[in-house]
Amino acid sequence: MVDIRVMIADDEAVVRDALTDLVNGSPGMIVVAATANADETIAEAARVQPDVALVDVRMPGGGATATRGILRHGSSTRVLAFSASDNRDTVFEMLQAGAAGYVLKGTPPADVIDGIRRVAAGQSPISAEVAGSVVDQLRTNLDAETLDENHRQLLLGQLSRALNGNALDMVYQPILDLESRQLVGLEALARFSMKPYRPPNEWFAVAANLGLATELQLRAFSRALDARAQLPPGTFLAVNLSPVALMSPALAPLIPSDFASRLVVELTEHTPVVDYPALAQAFAPLRAMDVGLAVDDAGAGFASLRHILELGPEFIKLDISITQKIETDAAARALAVALTSFAGAIDVRIVAEGIETESHVVALKALGIKLGQGYHLGRPAPIAWMAS
Repeated sequence: MVDIRVMIADDEAVVRDALTDLVNGSPGMIVVAATANADETIAEAARVQPDVALVDVRMPGGGATATRGILRHGSSTRVLAFSASDNRDTVFEMLQAGAAGYVLKGTPPADVIDGIRRVAAGQSPISAEVAGSVVDQLRTNLDAETLDENHRQLLLGQLSRALNGNALDMVYQPILDLESRQLVGLEALARFSMKPYRPPNEWFAVAANLGLATELQLRAFSRALDARAQLPPGTFLAVNLSPVALMSPALAPLIPSDFASRLVVELTEHTPVVDYPALAQAFAPLRAMDVGLAVDDAGAGFASLRHILELGPEFIKLDISITQKIETDAAARALAVALTSFAGAIDVRIVAEGIETESHVVALKALGIKLGQGYHLGRPAPIAWMAS
């Protein structure tokens, strides 16, 4: 009968020596290596290819690290975790790392030898003291995974309704000339009729978590364009897209060539731009079609200012946080003045968002801002209301 080749991995020399004597004194077993830390254990396991590695959980470098390293080298070595701790998290960490079994220090010597034999035979021995905690953890994990998967399937089903058009509607908020109060454009905004109710930004976040962000954005984009025939003459349509959606090859085919010059893509600062040259290159064919670009949320952070410098938009949307403070906050006014001056110098139009009072209108006009939108000027509504 071939001996079971065992490696002992423990940082305490006394323990290593005791285990070595125990294993070598047991029929059919032999110790082929003894190590004191994770790095040494991984290296020796790769060199001597033991049948079983008895690994101390708390050794320098970590027993879980040692276990993963042993298994990563593709050997047939099986790991038996050996520890003074019966903490549930510690036990589960080792089992998740790939340990085939777990025995406690202080276990009778005969049980340790039995554990080694069982691991070598392809079984998974676990000390009775820790078995209950493992079962509890497995049950908890299984319940959580089941709930997560059920929830994921529910959300996927709801988003499928939106993607098919049955639960996704578009409303349009007017953008006015602040002096004449004439309608100059409309911003398309998504609304979802799914239960439980979630604000649109939360549904888009759900879609992102499920890997459907671009698909949902492009569906909303397409739905917004469906109403283009009802758009009042001489007005433009603004539609929000993330940088990733803007770079999608599926975007350009959605844009009718005879409407492109009336379309403005709004790029928000909430999603970071990883590669500006790539984004500019992706937008170039749309710009050649006369599609306009608006940088949203200007003044809310650094990203919007970089968007302006890197992408050369036709519109700058002044963030609601600036508009709301325009009457009372000197810093907000100074920023609005700076952006207005900058926009004028590069021939870009500013649109103030979040106008809620007539005094906002007066203050913005005094700063030279000519366009605006907000509840005071008009709430989002179906396109038919705008055309009537």
